[in-house]
Amino acid sequence: EDTDLPPPPAHVAANTAPLLHTNVYVQVGAFGSTANAEKMLDKLRVSEASAALSKLDANGVTLTRVRSGPYASIAEAEAAMARLKAAGFDGARVAVEQR
Repeated sequence: EDTDLPPPPAHVAANTAPLLHTNVYVQVGAFGSTANAEKMLDKLRVSEASAALSKLDANGVTLTRVRSGPYASIAEAEAAMARLKAAGFDGARVAVEQR
């Protein structure tokens, strides 16, 4: 092994390393209406087979999130986010949550 090489920049190491005790998703929307979330899910499944809904209680309001994933790393999620934005999901963002 060549030890003369410097380590990768911190942002590269952080983006490609597996994340322990977390799940990484690409979220394309969060809706107060489950029916609206289901419509978005149908559109998302054309691009991402791993798309699913998840519920979130935010200050007493239940939201239904539309997400793809989970992904093994931030880098994988960022690549998926770029694909989804190119497919018209302008609000796509990487979401990391603790398990």
